[in-house]
Amino acid sequence: MIIVTTLLTIVLGTVYNHRAWCTICPMGTMAHYVSKTEDSKKRAKHISFITDTCVDCKLCTKSCPMAIDVHTHKCSGKVLDGDCLKCNV
Repeated sequence: MIIVTTLLTIVLGTVYNHRAWCTICPMGTMAHYVSKTEDSKKRAKHISFITDTCVDCKLCTKSCPMAIDVHTHKCSGKVLDGDCLKCNV
């Protein structure tokens, strides 16, 4: 079973997405849905940035370890994605 899941993850990670296991893993799926609840959104800190100083270089998106398109959250001024690890807080 370990060999099969490891091979599946390597193939999906190469072809589909480098974080393919996170879409299959039950813990990742549960954490994703819990982070989308209203109660957790109220308590969570968010990565925020100053929209006036943004020059649209998209370095924020390239450097995100979770592969979140941070630049798309420019309008709101903070990253509200459920997968965000808040690495810059």
